[in-house]
Amino acid sequence: MKNHCIDKVPGTSILEINGAFHEFLTADKTHLLSQEVYLKIDEMKRKLHEYGHKPRTMEVLFDLEDEDGEDAFALIASELGSPIRIVKNHRVCVDCHGYTKLVSIIYVKER
Repeated sequence: MKNHCIDKVPGTSILEINGAFHEFLTADKTHLLSQEVYLKIDEMKRKLHEYGHKPRTMEVLFDLEDEDGEDAFALIASELGSPIRIVKNHRVCVDCHGYTKLVSIIYVKER
């Protein structure tokens, strides 16, 4: 899209934890827990690989590395057993949907 000079609204995700709302922008590293979030992302990627997840990136027009922050933060900041709800301003691609389902399965088993 950049090669064709097409601008798009940045992807955002909002989640609520303990009554506070947290917003994540694509590739944003300004959150107070950013360092912990990226350590958790690395852990999540290792576990997904162990479970055999292979990213399906054919239809994706952006870097998937920038899209995992809200999932990682939610796992770090939420209480054990509490539901996690993430609201996005864009549609979720097939790979991101599958990724989220597998993360849920992996971390529910381990909690």
